[in-house]
Amino acid sequence: MGYHSIKDLVDLCKANKCELWQVIMRDNANEHMISEKQVFDNMKLMYAAMKKKQTMIIIRILSLQVKWQVATENLCIYIINLVRIYVAIS
Repeated sequence: MGYHSIKDLVDLCKANKCELWQVIMRDNANEHMISEKQVFDNMKLMYAAMKKKQTMIIIRILSLQVKWQVATENLCIYIINLVRIYVAIS
Protein backbone atom coordinates (compact mmCIF):
# COMPACT_ATOMS: atom_id res chain seq x y z
CA MET A 1 0.00 0.00 0.00
CA GLY A 2 2.15 2.84 1.27
CA TYR A 3 1.30 6.47 1.84
CA HIS A 4 3.33 9.60 2.37
CA SER A 5 0.70 12.28 2.78
CA ILE A 6 -2.88 12.88 3.82
CA LYS A 7 -3.81 12.98 0.14
CA ASP A 8 -2.30 9.50 -0.32
CA LEU A 9 -4.38 8.24 2.60
CA VAL A 10 -7.58 9.77 1.21
CA ASP A 11 -6.86 8.34 -2.25
CA LEU A 12 -6.24 4.87 -0.78
CA CYS A 13 -9.48 5.07 1.20
CA LYS A 14 -11.41 5.94 -1.95
CA ALA A 15 -9.66 3.33 -4.10
CA ASN A 16 -10.16 0.53 -1.56
CA LYS A 17 -13.57 1.74 -0.35
CA CYS A 18 -12.53 1.56 3.27
CA GLU A 19 -12.05 3.74 6.32
CA LEU A 20 -8.84 5.58 7.20
CA TRP A 21 -8.07 3.31 10.15
CA GLN A 22 -8.37 0.26 7.87
CA VAL A 23 -5.80 1.66 5.42
CA ILE A 24 -3.38 2.33 8.27
CA MET A 25 -4.01 -1.08 9.84
CA ARG A 26 -3.44 -2.92 6.54
CA ASP A 27 -0.27 -0.98 5.86
CA ASN A 28 0.99 -1.73 9.37
CA ALA A 29 0.18 -5.44 8.93
CA ASN A 30 2.06 -5.55 5.60
CA GLU A 31 5.03 -3.62 6.97
CA HIS A 32 5.44 -5.89 10.01
CA MET A 33 4.30 -9.07 8.26
CA ILE A 34 1.60 -9.81 10.79
CA SER A 35 -2.14 -10.32 10.48
CA GLU A 36 -4.62 -7.46 10.65
CA LYS A 37 -6.03 -9.11 13.78
CA GLN A 38 -2.61 -8.90 15.43
CA VAL A 39 -2.34 -5.22 14.48
CA PHE A 40 -5.81 -4.58 15.88
CA ASP A 41 -4.99 -6.47 19.09
CA ASN A 42 -1.78 -4.43 19.45
CA MET A 43 -3.77 -1.21 18.94
CA LYS A 44 -6.23 -2.29 21.65
CA LEU A 45 -3.33 -2.93 24.05
CA MET A 46 -1.78 0.46 23.27
CA TYR A 47 -5.16 2.15 23.75
CA ALA A 48 -5.61 0.46 27.13
CA ALA A 49 -2.10 1.52 28.18
CA MET A 50 -2.70 5.13 27.10
CA LYS A 51 -6.08 5.20 28.87
CA LYS A 52 -4.47 3.88 32.06
CA LYS A 53 -1.69 6.47 31.81
CA GLN A 54 -4.27 9.22 31.25
CA THR A 55 -6.17 8.07 34.33
CA MET A 56 -2.97 8.15 36.39
CA ILE A 57 -2.20 11.67 35.13
CA ILE A 58 -5.69 12.85 36.07
CA ILE A 59 -5.35 11.33 39.55
CA ARG A 60 -1.98 13.06 39.97
CA ILE A 61 -3.40 16.41 38.85
CA LEU A 62 -6.31 16.09 41.28
CA SER A 63 -3.91 15.17 44.07
CA LEU A 64 -1.76 18.23 43.32
CA GLN A 65 -4.87 20.40 43.18
CA VAL A 66 -5.90 19.25 46.67
CA LYS A 67 -2.37 19.89 47.98
CA TRP A 68 -2.43 23.35 46.39
CA GLN A 69 -5.78 24.15 48.02
CA VAL A 70 -4.49 23.04 51.43
CA ALA A 71 -1.32 25.10 50.99
CA THR A 72 -3.36 28.14 49.96
CA GLU A 73 -5.68 27.76 52.96
CA ASN A 74 -2.68 27.42 55.29
CA LEU A 75 -1.10 30.53 53.79
CA CYS A 76 -4.34 32.48 54.28
CA ILE A 77 -4.54 31.36 57.93
CA TYR A 78 -0.89 32.38 58.44
CA ILE A 79 -1.50 35.84 56.94
CA ILE A 80 -4.66 36.33 59.05
CA ASN A 81 -2.69 35.40 62.19
CA LEU A 82 0.08 37.84 61.26
CA VAL A 83 -2.48 40.60 60.84
CA ARG A 84 -4.05 39.76 64.22
CA ILE A 85 -0.63 39.88 65.88
CA TYR A 86 0.16 43.20 64.18
CA VAL A 87 -3.20 44.67 65.29
CA ALA A 88 -2.69 43.37 68.84
CA ILE A 89 0.73 44.99 69.25
CA SER A 90 -0.18 48.26 67.55
